[in-house]
Amino acid sequence: MDLANKISEIRKANNITQEELARKLFVTRQAVSRWENGETAPSVEILQKITGLFKLDTNTSFGVSGTFFCQSCGSHYPTEGFHGSNKDGSSSEDYCKYCLVSGSYGKPDETIEEMVEQGLPWRLKSDQNPDGYPDAETAREEMMKFYKTLKRWN
Repeated sequence: MDLANKISEIRKANNITQEELARKLFVTRQAVSRWENGETAPSVEILQKITGLFKLDTNTSFGVSGTFFCQSCGSHYPTEGFHGSNKDGSSSEDYCKYCLVSGSYGKPDETIEEMVEQGLPWRLKSDQNPDGYPDAETAREEMMKFYKTLKRWN
């Protein structure tokens, strides 16, 4: 099943309208409609908000074949070439190559607040990110909630 159908299916299974989902995600009803029609795709942050809202697992609910979400930075990566490495040299299923190197975090002393600030510029609404957060304060608050669900920060 493709992403558009998954979003629609989850919304309908929870008996909420596009308008209600939009309100909960701080986006327009038109954005939800475009996602469900396959015209656009929601950002990783929006997908993560949806999974948090409905208590779903991000990777099993929206993990498109050949992709994964890093459990440190929350970014969405193709599986090929982007997994971090464990101490024994094996590939990590949970972390990207930027966040986990030889079993250690790339920035071991980084705090959750620093991780939020680092990602903030890419999470704000812009021409390139029309579904982004409307302001830095909202972005920080929502990112902090989301990051706390990730394995590294949980």
